[in-house]
Amino acid sequence: MRRFVSIWLTTWPTDRWLKRSSDRRAGERPLALAAPGQGGVRLTAVSAEAAAEGLVPGLTVAEARALVPSLLVGDADPLGDAADLRRLALWCRRWTPRVAADGEDGLLLDITGCDHLFGGEGGLVTEIAARLGRAGIGHRLGLAGTPAASWGWARYRPARSSPVLRPEEAMTVLGRLPTDALRLPPGMAVSLGRVGLRLIEDLMRLPRAPLAARFGRELLDRLDRLTGAAADPLAPVEAPESWSARLALAEPISRREDFEEAASRLLADLAESLRAAGRGARSLRLSLFRVDGGLQVLEIGAGRPSRDPRHLLRLFRERFDRIEPGFGVEVLTLEATETNLLPPEQTEAGGDGADTALCELVDRLRTRAGGRAALRLSVCDTHVPERSVALRPYEEDGTLPDDGGEGERPVLLLSPPEPIQGDGTGEAVPEAFYWRGRRYHVGLVEGPERIRSEWWRDRDAVRDYYRVQEIGGRRFWIFRRRGSALDGWFLHGLFA
Repeated sequence: MRRFVSIWLTTWPTDRWLKRSSDRRAGERPLALAAPGQGGVRLTAVSAEAAAEGLVPGLTVAEARALVPSLLVGDADPLGDAADLRRLALWCRRWTPRVAADGEDGLLLDITGCDHLFGGEGGLVTEIAARLGRAGIGHRLGLAGTPAASWGWARYRPARSSPVLRPEEAMTVLGRLPTDALRLPPGMAVSLGRVGLRLIEDLMRLPRAPLAARFGRELLDRLDRLTGAAADPLAPVEAPESWSARLALAEPISRREDFEEAASRLLADLAESLRAAGRGARSLRLSLFRVDGGLQVLEIGAGRPSRDPRHLLRLFRERFDRIEPGFGVEVLTLEATETNLLPPEQTEAGGDGADTALCELVDRLRTRAGGRAALRLSVCDTHVPERSVALRPYEEDGTLPDDGGEGERPVLLLSPPEPIQGDGTGEAVPEAFYWRGRRYHVGLVEGPERIRSEWWRDRDAVRDYYRVQEIGGRRFWIFRRRGSALDGWFLHGLFA
């Protein structure tokens, strides 16, 4: 026998707004959300406190504040509400894999065959209500044998009645609900009321043909969905592709050794899934659910895709000192939040073991000291020496300069090049020059090598480089700058 739970989120937009508000005292005042509409800015949703003051959606903000001067008004966000409703639906998959969004303010759970895992239907409803209550989400629940019946029971059942509608009493109890519980099109319930049909049982007693002739086939379709005579399809929310593992513990844990053992098991399970899919993890998130309802998250990243449990566990060990277990952790989940294709590797016949070891070292350095802890030299697309090499993240492609296409380069570059004063006239290399208060006599000269700056930076700047050796044996890299206000001779580097 099929069973469904309908969750009516009575104040979903305002609950979500309060969750995201930075004002801690916002929940102490009546709250309404508004958006531009016909005739001005109108209310689209109200909190329970605002509804108790007589406010309803559709009022203008001016009318609402005239009735409730202390009203707090926020901006409506229907797209954000829909996105978070989908996330809430995925969160509800802890009770059943079949969860669907039901309109803009509801969820529908197909709990067929799942309730015994939570102590029966009563225990399941109690747990759902408790978790939503701790999350600060206003709700009403209804459990019945069809989606339409659960929807109507959640919204129109008497205040003190049980959320669980027993199969043997379903038709009798549902018959006492107003026709609005059939989820009729706007205006149809009013039309039925004008002819004295205000309860569902009033419709059930009448012949079907006259009802269809006067009010259309949709009314009969709604009745059949309520009773189960017609199918009411359910479109479950599909979770995005994810790579995760879950470990539920019989007893809470709080020791570091236990966390390492639990993380090791999760990583082994996740690695098998990644290996079967030919993927590796770039970033992982370990979530620890505490007994007191708290949640702590540990995250790590890898420079290259990896599915090596040993290496990933070493990265997580750097984070275990941050764990605050409280009264203990009862559930752990591990999720690969970013993955990439990773072909099978072969390390027995040589492989790239040294390169892999270097990548693992880089990952450990970054986990300890931050993302900028491991950088590499990479070639830039320029001929200007001081801009030709830059420090970039290790995993980015880049190689050291290839000296085969250029002249000899010094082992030390000065940044920035330092001006020198030379003896001599004209554009020839000076016979001697002064640098940092000392005079150097030039013995040998090689050059020139002309290097021009990028046209979009220093269009007319040209440098003529020379390799010179003073009579004492020291070798320098000097240049004469042309075509700018900084014309003259400069020392740019020293050879070994």
